[in-house]
Amino acid sequence: MRCAQALKEKGDACWACGLEIKVLEKKKDVVEKIKQLEKRLESLKGTIKNLDESFFSGAINQKEYATMKDPIAHKITKILSELEKLRE
Repeated sequence: MRCAQALKEKGDACWACGLEIKVLEKKKDVVEKIKQLEKRLESLKGTIKNLDESFFSGAINQKEYATMKDPIAHKITKILSELEKLRE
């Protein structure tokens, strides 16, 4: 059995070869972080939806729309990247 496989199964040390491998985050902590990131993602999706509705109804112009949407899109991309790393 390889160290990586043993580490994945046990979570805190490699019992296959006796090496002590410390993991900074336990599985439970990772699951909690994933849940928090998913909540943030859902919130940002709602914000984007409201922004789209405001733009299409004419409440805001294209420049305001782009100015507000770009930072939100970057946050969403960052969260998706973090989620991908945590799920590995």
